[in-house]
Amino acid sequence: MDSLNGALDSFPLPDVLRFVAHEGHTGVLRIETGGMTGRVFFVAGRITYATTRGEDGSLEELLASRPVDEARERRGRNPQGRFPRPLGELVRQQIVEVLVRLGQSADGRFWFVADVRTRAHGDGPGWEHDVDEILGAADQRALEWKTLDPIVRDGKQFCLRPRLLENAAEVVIGRRAWEYLAAVGAGGSAEQIAERLGTFEFSAATMLAELVRAGLVVPADEVRVLASQPQTVVLPLESEAG
Repeated sequence: MDSLNGALDSFPLPDVLRFVAHEGHTGVLRIETGGMTGRVFFVAGRITYATTRGEDGSLEELLASRPVDEARERRGRNPQGRFPRPLGELVRQQIVEVLVRLGQSADGRFWFVADVRTRAHGDGPGWEHDVDEILGAADQRALEWKTLDPIVRDGKQFCLRPRLLENAAEVVIGRRAWEYLAAVGAGGSAEQIAERLGTFEFSAATMLAELVRAGLVVPADEVRVLASQPQTVVLPLESEAG
């Protein structure tokens, strides 16, 4: 079925996704919007994968590129026994992040190509996700991004605070937060830090915002020491943001 195509300003992306799901189509929905091209793969009306990259990559590469903490939340394997179950969570998160990015602009176009499957799953069946559930998760993630935007803003550069708040008596930082603090290094944006750690940009932005709130990281163009009441800065962040 190559006849499904149109403009996003007249046929919004969530409606397109729900239509493909309702019709039970198998194939790839291509979306061009906001200067990027995304692909959302379906099998019998359920989403199996999504990416804004030129190549699908592979699930093994996805698992290998993510920090151990992201991949070890639960033990066990999928029913087919091909991949660890945590990889399914990474795939779901990637689909959600892709839809959030593609949903940032109401302009663009889409077209559906039938009987095209992702190569990311290799010979395995992979995972299939309900469209409404994924859209709900994408809506929630978009709201979470709005709380982060005033702090991290797309492309904003950050660096380590030259010295701690003079009246901060102590800093306590968790193991996972330390990895992010070290990744900030001489500077970088949330996207760059995510690339350094091989994690999702949302995860990097969430931790970066916590480091900013704790007074350990500052915007590169706002390096200054702020006065406040004596306090202990505690950062008990041990797990990756979801």
